[in-house]
Amino acid sequence: MRRLAMCGLIVLAVGLVLAPGALASTGVRHAALGSRHAAAPARTAARALGDGVTTYSITGNVLDYGGNPVAGAEVDWGWWDNGAYTLGNSNVTPSTPDGTDNTGFFQFNPVTTAPTPGNDDLDVFYNPTSPGLWEMRSWSLNFSTNNDSTSYRYEMQPGEVNVSVAHAPSPAIEVKAGLMSVGYANSDVDLTAATPVAGVLPPGFDDVVAYYVGPLQNCTAQTESLGTSQVSVAAGTTAADPVNLDWNNAQYAYLAGATCQHSGGPGTKVKMVLKDWPATRQAEFVAYYGANSSYSYNGSDPMTSSGLGVQTASLKIRPTAPVGMYEIDTYRVDASDSFVQLWDYFQVCTFKSSASVIHHGRAVRLSGKVPGTGKVIIYARTKAAGQPSTTAAKGWAKAGTYTIRSGKFVTGLLHPKRSTWYVARYRGYDFTAFTSVIKVRVH
Repeated sequence: MRRLAMCGLIVLAVGLVLAPGALASTGVRHAALGSRHAAAPARTAARALGDGVTTYSITGNVLDYGGNPVAGAEVDWGWWDNGAYTLGNSNVTPSTPDGTDNTGFFQFNPVTTAPTPGNDDLDVFYNPTSPGLWEMRSWSLNFSTNNDSTSYRYEMQPGEVNVSVAHAPSPAIEVKAGLMSVGYANSDVDLTAATPVAGVLPPGFDDVVAYYVGPLQNCTAQTESLGTSQVSVAAGTTAADPVNLDWNNAQYAYLAGATCQHSGGPGTKVKMVLKDWPATRQAEFVAYYGANSSYSYNGSDPMTSSGLGVQTASLKIRPTAPVGMYEIDTYRVDASDSFVQLWDYFQVCTFKSSASVIHHGRAVRLSGKVPGTGKVIIYARTKAAGQPSTTAAKGWAKAGTYTIRSGKFVTGLLHPKRSTWYVARYRGYDFTAFTSVIKVRVH
């Protein structure tokens, strides 16, 4: 799993909370322009439904750089409209429901699309052996206009660009190359190869971003080469000039604190650390949650860097955020063609006491809901403290272990003899974390 699939967005902003915005996908802020397609004989004629919605089929082939068919590739389709993105489905070819067939063929039928033509999207996951091209995404394919008259076959074939990344932290790194008006290609690049290459979505690119995905599947550093004009690349060809990147010029964005502290209740304040963002470069922040792609950002209030070094953005999870794993993304927004997108993870959970104030000798029961399974361990202490900085919870005493059932847990009766602070440790989806700390005051 390269990325968590996210939906049900929770918008974050610098120092304030925003209402949810429009749907979209993976941070793409783009103008809808035309994209390359090839004509083919009609497979399924378009037909008008009684409510005026038109359905038709989308067909095509996935090819590799050399023009050979790619079997078993996953293809998703969807559409954009007024900044909103709707995921239609993954490809279900009658003979190969798990991907393209041995000719690289995919088909969706019947299909509807956006009311506004020209904002349509195909996303191909190649699932290659590493290293290699693993995703190619093209939008603005104009499904409805093309297929209303003559059916088209959408040929998904990459080009390539030679790329180098000086001072890279790992011999294998991921590279995204694209043009914001068209789409992008994502590749695992082996930097120890004689000529490292990255996939490119025709007809070309103007931005190349190198990044490293960590063990938790988060990405907290990227370096970028953003040109002032498009470099043209046709399918099955290599760009004339290489792209040279330097990891020493990388910019960073990551949640402050230890990983086990990247968790808390709705309304929790979090801090995003920005490091080595050049002066005047601007960042915006979004949180995603769920099974489908969702997207929004605070377009009126980006954070502007004051120069290289460390700066902190104060963010806040929406008070009505549901429990779950959230991807908090940081985008570069001072350049409309930039594909810079860094992400870190935060787990929203709840933790409460049956009473916040009790008389001496009385009991309380603690409960909560967490994005995980197994058991929770309750810790207690009689001096104020924030979340533990390690999973060992040094300075805290274990107060009990309880089973999580359907995401929820409830303790037995606890009898604090003096005012006590409690925290719960749980095994989340991707990392062990602590809930927010609560206090029970004893009179």
